[in-house]
Amino acid sequence: MLVSACPCAVGVSVPLAYAIAARRAAANGILWRDPASIEGLASARVIAFDKTGTLTNGTLEIDQVSVAEGQTQEQVLRWAWEAESGVIHPVAEALRRHAVNRHWTLAAATVPVQRLSWGVRMQLPDGQWRLVGARPWLEQEGVTGLPPLPERTGSVHVAQGGLWQGSVSFKDVLRTDTGAVLASLSAQGKKQKLSLWLITGDSAQAAHELDTALNHPFARVLSACSPEDKATAIAGVAQSVFVGDGVNDALVLARAACGIAVPGASQVAVGAAGMVIAEGGLAQLAWARRYARQTCNVVRQNLLFSIIYNAGMVIFLFFHGVTPFAAALAMLASSVSVMLNASRLSWSSRSNQPAG
Repeated sequence: MLVSACPCAVGVSVPLAYAIAARRAAANGILWRDPASIEGLASARVIAFDKTGTLTNGTLEIDQVSVAEGQTQEQVLRWAWEAESGVIHPVAEALRRHAVNRHWTLAAATVPVQRLSWGVRMQLPDGQWRLVGARPWLEQEGVTGLPPLPERTGSVHVAQGGLWQGSVSFKDVLRTDTGAVLASLSAQGKKQKLSLWLITGDSAQAAHELDTALNHPFARVLSACSPEDKATAIAGVAQSVFVGDGVNDALVLARAACGIAVPGASQVAVGAAGMVIAEGGLAQLAWARRYARQTCNVVRQNLLFSIIYNAGMVIFLFFHGVTPFAAALAMLASSVSVMLNASRLSWSSRSNQPAG
């Protein structure tokens, strides 16, 4: 009786299903780091997206430069580039590309730079501070001379000595698969009570323009969010997924039930995420959620079957008895049945390859 009711099937049922699913996901360009992330994605009620670098290409280009009286566009760009030169961010990358094209070089002497949630604070040799960042932060710092609202979307302001010196606006384009992915998730959401959110550090105008361009797929739009604001918004949702790419997304990626790093994400974001899309683009997300739900279904089936089988076997053999050979066969049959059910995940992944 003890042999035939051996709990091998119970012990194998869950890890075997997760192992097969993780292996097949990796073969399809998706890295699942832990079972909790798979469960979080499968049971998600909210999927929140970052904007720049996640729904858009993240390769920003300088669009327009506004300057205060007495300043030049080149000087404002140089100041912004010097402050952002050591920062990993799409804005900093755009400024670096601009500087390389014009063969600019940094001064030999280095100055202290503080990287904050809203921008960069750089101390100059004369003791003054140069601030490069979002308008709300400069307002909090008491900067005067800021231009009146509304302003162009995607703008970064430059101040020095407490005075506004100019601003640089950037343009970006959507990833080619963004619209299709959001449409697919929205279709799933109608049946599964799934809401899509947009949580971005960009301005409210930039967030609204993106939502409009995508035909309003987001149930909630949060703009001008710091990394802490993003994490706080997600922390209030028990079954949440966050999709991001940047250093400033690391906190919320770690806080979400399933943090997902998209292709091209920073190393910090990849390290904080529970799931990494390495190949295939953002289109992998819709497939990954369907496959995660199927994986969890198989896990539940395996666990339920193995428990019922062992309980039923104990009751049956207690009254009828069994030979050692038959007990060994009964034990083998329970483990084999669990393995065959879990192997359906492998067959499914072959017949339903993710897009891209």
